[in-house]
Amino acid sequence: MSAPAAPARSGAPWVIVREGEKLLDPAVLLTATGVRYQDEGPYDRDEAGVLWARWGGRPTGRPRLGDAHGPRQRRALRQLLCQGCKQPADRTADGTLWLIEDDPQGGDAWPEQLLTMHPPTCQPCADIADRYCPHLGATGSALLRVRHAEPADVRGFLHQARPGAPASRTRTDFVDFRYPLVRFVVAVHLVVALEGCTIIRRTPPRTCDTNPR
Repeated sequence: MSAPAAPARSGAPWVIVREGEKLLDPAVLLTATGVRYQDEGPYDRDEAGVLWARWGGRPTGRPRLGDAHGPRQRRALRQLLCQGCKQPADRTADGTLWLIEDDPQGGDAWPEQLLTMHPPTCQPCADIADRYCPHLGATGSALLRVRHAEPADVRGFLHQARPGAPASRTRTDFVDFRYPLVRFVVAVHLVVALEGCTIIRRTPPRTCDTNPR
């Protein structure tokens, strides 16, 4: 049975960063086992021991489209919440609803095992995104039912330094949870692998550049 339809949202998606929010840059130290904060607290790491970036500010001001707020993005993926309105994503016996960029060259197996940072969606928000999202307007979109979304990677800041010295960011990278290198990343976004995918519809690219406010 499908979850109750979420109310159609107005404005930018819930997961999008607003002008009043910012990614913080606390001091990071390198140890023999990875990176840590100088003042690390119990909520800085997840159950796998990965260190997560801190955010500050309030969700006020204009949206920074294309930039997902890390804690909200991770919560939406973990709890299968709609990225648009924060309500439970639409779910049936065939899986959870997902809206992603289309890939006409993806092959017969696409999008099975596709890695994505996009959280799921409800039907009303999927319809809004198909109509207004400039990114999906350029790529086209695919609406899916997904049976499983398994955490696979993190996207974040890879660090290096002399042990005991302040660590410095070397680059932004995607790192598999299974790799030891993940201990040296301050993670910003969660990445999941989509499994058991059924394509419901594909929407071709459009040229409309109108965005909801």
